[in-house]
Amino acid sequence: MMRKFAFLVAAAMLTLGNLIYASAASADDIPACENLGDARLAQISTDAPDNVKGLIGAWDGEWSVEGSPALPEPISFVFSAVREGKLVGVYILKGVQQGPPKHFDIDGENSVSLTQGTVRFSFSYNGTVLLAKRMQGNQRFNSNMHACALP
Repeated sequence: MMRKFAFLVAAAMLTLGNLIYASAASADDIPACENLGDARLAQISTDAPDNVKGLIGAWDGEWSVEGSPALPEPISFVFSAVREGKLVGVYILKGVQQGPPKHFDIDGENSVSLTQGTVRFSFSYNGTVLLAKRMQGNQRFNSNMHACALP
């Protein structure tokens, strides 16, 4: 009888522990954005098409240059809406918004890109992180960005 009681208590504690862990990883616990600086942000749309829904929102990360010992540069992207078939987003580098909102081509399921002059950006969301790439001349920059909460 005592063994059965101990087993039930252990099972209940394990279940409670799993519930606590699951709630700790909820969307409410997304960290605050750290790199927004002076950005002028539009309200985030809640009616984005399914093929870009995973990209909508704010993302923090750092550009790292492939093959370089240079220190990473803090970046943020905030994708706010789809307008005229393009995903609208703001690029923030080291806390400074880089020009007006950009209009990214929708390349596929949770995948967008933009080419401006000699700079090409591409993003894809894998369900966990936003994989960001920037090609500028012969340099490649990469970032595994995480979702962040706007102020």
